[in-house]
Amino acid sequence: MGHRHDDICGLLLHYLKEEHKVKKGRELEGTKWSVGSLRATEIPQQKNGSDCGVFACKYADYIAKGSPLTFKQCHMPIFRKVMIWEILNQKLL
Repeated sequence: MGHRHDDICGLLLHYLKEEHKVKKGRELEGTKWSVGSLRATEIPQQKNGSDCGVFACKYADYIAKGSPLTFKQCHMPIFRKVMIWEILNQKLL
């Protein structure tokens, strides 16, 4: 939302560790994770109040693939269509 929030990233990692313990019954290997946030000028910015979920999914998608965060607001309609197809077909593209 325009600011760095390293504290929030730490809380999210804590949540993931707790959720993993509850769901999987074992500790999440946290030493392989790095926690940090980027400046707003370093990442794609949402320009409306309705694409936050798509942005969050695409951040995760690009980061998991090791790809640079090069998408923009104008890509959201196609991302939504691809996500719908993936959900309906239970297959990631």
